[in-house]
Amino acid sequence: MVKTEQLLAEKVVSFLESTRCYLNPDLRLDYICYSLGTNRTYASRAVKTVASSFSSLVNGYRIRHAISILKERPFLPFEAISSQSGFNNRRTFYQAFKAETGKTPSEYRQGLF
Repeated sequence: MVKTEQLLAEKVVSFLESTRCYLNPDLRLDYICYSLGTNRTYASRAVKTVASSFSSLVNGYRIRHAISILKERPFLPFEAISSQSGFNNRRTFYQAFKAETGKTPSEYRQGLF
């Protein structure tokens, strides 16, 4: 069973990376399940082999995307970076950014200069 979960986790990760669906603020695990032809229970177990939850997996991709935007356009407002990265609101963006990098977006931006 563990091998099956690992294979499904690889499919989930590959799907996220190839489609960049993590940029959709309304992304749900159900969409991934439907797209991969699996059920929520299997997908959830598989995701937990690579991240603590589906949200943390998706937020990791979103934060990496936000960092790439920040490096390309360091003076873009955080609100714009947040929405372009798939976050519904600035508060969630700030919390996820701090959790992923250990810094606030402002602290990270200051480190770029």
